[in-house]
Amino acid sequence: MTSRIVLEALNRNERGHLWSIDLPHPLEKDLHAQIGAAVPSSRRTRWSYVEGSSRRRLPALLRSLAQVDLFIHDSLHTARNTRFEMEQTLHVLASGGIMIVDDISPHQAFANFARDFPRLETLVCPHSDRAGSFFGLVHKPT
Repeated sequence: MTSRIVLEALNRNERGHLWSIDLPHPLEKDLHAQIGAAVPSSRRTRWSYVEGSSRRRLPALLRSLAQVDLFIHDSLHTARNTRFEMEQTLHVLASGGIMIVDDISPHQAFANFARDFPRLETLVCPHSDRAGSFFGLVHKPT
């Protein structure tokens, strides 16, 4: 659903492109058909699906883009992977750009990143489920 919402915004803005990196479930082949199921054909011109892990695919994708305005981390929610994606993206995050980092509660990767990069503006927000889970926002000042 996140991809669908972002694509609706890009369509209204009449600019921008969304790249989604996703590693299909290795054991449940039937789930592969669900990738992008919420993205209608009318919105697919602004969307590119990149199959694979973010560790393998994200660095090359970011190099090819040179600049990112909005990054959404909603993949493997380990401290190692979260920190990896945030550090990779920081190098190409546009001035005024935003990172949205989902599910930061289970580890300290977001907090440590905020500590290590104090020039960035960060905010921790509770999820609407109020079940003790949080997401984080990073803003790169202009």
